[in-house]
Amino acid sequence: MNALETLADKLIKRFPDAITTIDPPGIANGSWWLDVDLKGHAVAIEWRPGKGFGVSTNASDGYGEGPDEVYPTDEAAFQRVSELLTARQRTLPPPGTLTQEPTRGEATFPRTISATPESPPGEYFKDGTSPRYAYQYAP
Repeated sequence: MNALETLADKLIKRFPDAITTIDPPGIANGSWWLDVDLKGHAVAIEWRPGKGFGVSTNASDGYGEGPDEVYPTDEAAFQRVSELLTARQRTLPPPGTLTQEPTRGEATFPRTISATPESPPGEYFKDGTSPRYAYQYAP
């Protein structure tokens, strides 16, 4: 059993009602994929041997752009995916990749994310609506 299959096994035991699908790579040393859907909340996990686990909650947002979050071990990925499924949270691209498009007449400032004291490091949500993060505009 490889690391992705181990992760899938843990998630199936933790969330027996979830629908899980494993897609093995089409080429040697390619990426494995695990899709988990719990009552309409989906998480896509990509595993590259030697590279870790990429986690995203909306695979259709940017096909080919890579995962939103990356975790080095199946245990770290299991913890994050469990949190995403339980709380129905979304992933967020790494800091520095999120920008806000200005509307007509607004000043253009890059949007940065800063964690609030109660938020653990490494936790991001794609739609930016998490109450655990405060948005600041950097001049």
